[in-house]
Amino acid sequence: MKPGRPSRTAQWVAFARAYATLDPPEDRICDDPIAAAYLSAPERALLLASRLPPVRAAAARESTRSPFTGSWLYPAVRTAFIDRALLRRVGEGLDQLVLLGAGFDSRAERFAGDLAGVRIFELDFPATQARKLAVRPAAQNVTYLPMDLAREPFADRLLAAGFDPAKRTVFLWEGVVYFLTREQVGAVLDGLRRLLSPGGTVLLDYGLAAPRMGVVDQALLAVSLAVTRLLGEPVQTRFAEDEVAPLFGGHGFTIADRAEVGELWRRHLRGRYAGTKLIPFWGCLELTAR
Repeated sequence: MKPGRPSRTAQWVAFARAYATLDPPEDRICDDPIAAAYLSAPERALLLASRLPPVRAAAARESTRSPFTGSWLYPAVRTAFIDRALLRRVGEGLDQLVLLGAGFDSRAERFAGDLAGVRIFELDFPATQARKLAVRPAAQNVTYLPMDLAREPFADRLLAAGFDPAKRTVFLWEGVVYFLTREQVGAVLDGLRRLLSPGGTVLLDYGLAAPRMGVVDQALLAVSLAVTRLLGEPVQTRFAEDEVAPLFGGHGFTIADRAEVGELWRRHLRGRYAGTKLIPFWGCLELTAR
């Protein structure tokens, strides 16, 4: 992250959620009517243009052409996976919700009724959090903690802010793991386990090592990774499939649910997106503290 500048990748993710929200119910992957508020003027113009039926039809067709061109749907699919798991946990009883690297997350507003009575903590890079609060009013049940998660220990900050490890808690760690080193990922998992009582939940996603692809898809992927480096938000960690269970199933956690690209697509893609191809480059997890 570059000092003083909000996360650009967080803004791209907000665009993906806003785009998905425009789809009719039979195609819609996720529903986030607040995401568009966080977009820049050019992004809002692009979103407005994307409302046109020919544009949306062309985008849907393009998503079926190659694994890379379908990858723009992943942020919406990830949101759907985490939304479903979070609401299930809310239904079972929840006292605290913590967002590590909240970005322009809108769940405190989108699920205000479901989360009534739940204490929420949002931790993120100071410039990103400041941008978020400049766009939307602070929610009454949210405690905002500006910090750099890649450099600052978060457990002590949370405890000082009133977090109670004995209470029923869900941590959301969405869209963050791939920007950390392996050592940082392990340290965060240790911190999470310190803060969670048995049965507590962590919802997260992670990156997988890139598989073999066609020459064009390889080139497009290389360009996208180069852009994130130029923005000061480089992808640092991707795992082989057989590394996921030992790492995330360690540190005092059990893997309650694991879904990678094929399973994520089966669960969450519908309508005209059902034939979408995607690089098997991501996965989502639900962890339970032992």
